[in-house]
Amino acid sequence: MMDIAGLGTRVRVDLSGTGLDEKEVYHAWTRCLCDPDPELSVFTPGPITASALTQQITRQLISRQIGQLLMFHAGAVCHPITGDSVVFIAPGGTGKTTLTTHLGRRYGYISDETVAIEPGTWRIHPYPKPLSTRIPQLSGQKAELSPDDLNLKPSHPDPHASHLILLTRCGSSPKLTMIESQLDAMTAIAEQSSSIYKLPKPLHLLADLMSHTGGVWRAQYAEHDTLEPFIEGLLGAPC
Repeated sequence: MMDIAGLGTRVRVDLSGTGLDEKEVYHAWTRCLCDPDPELSVFTPGPITASALTQQITRQLISRQIGQLLMFHAGAVCHPITGDSVVFIAPGGTGKTTLTTHLGRRYGYISDETVAIEPGTWRIHPYPKPLSTRIPQLSGQKAELSPDDLNLKPSHPDPHASHLILLTRCGSSPKLTMIESQLDAMTAIAEQSSSIYKLPKPLHLLADLMSHTGGVWRAQYAEHDTLEPFIEGLLGAPC
């Protein structure tokens, strides 16, 4: 049995029927493990891959916070001292994990897939899940790696959303612009949200979040390291 904390909630997972090596699973989830709570309902997946298990756990956690938190398909890192955080909002295949892994070696790792923000306080509930990473020794196949194995810095204990960025991959030099239209920005980030319609006055919440963060940046980039100077300009140097 494995108890996981993330997105401000918990889930208990029965690994016995997955066919996975439980020691490896525990190691991959090391930053999300929490004290056992026998009162939690148990999630029991069947035979499954490590990657699919991560996806199912994420869905379980999201389902428990629908109507409570703003949740985005996003990655995030934070300044280790101030807790100021950059949230990278984007669909799958846009390089969130690669970018978060790169930046997480200097800044605190919050999540590479789902970012949950508390309305009003704009606090982020960390979800330092395993990262799905291609392994050259395995002919480029993906493995679920612990943030510790990737030398990612721990999150600030109380991170908060200070900057929002929409990611777009392109083959040209990086281009960073502020989205001028509030409606366009709201539409773009709403498309990458989870069950936002279940929140009270969701459009007002998005507008308030954007006001808090100073708007929404759009980052068009080809290589993840080209965005690092921009991130340092937003968060400051980590030490």
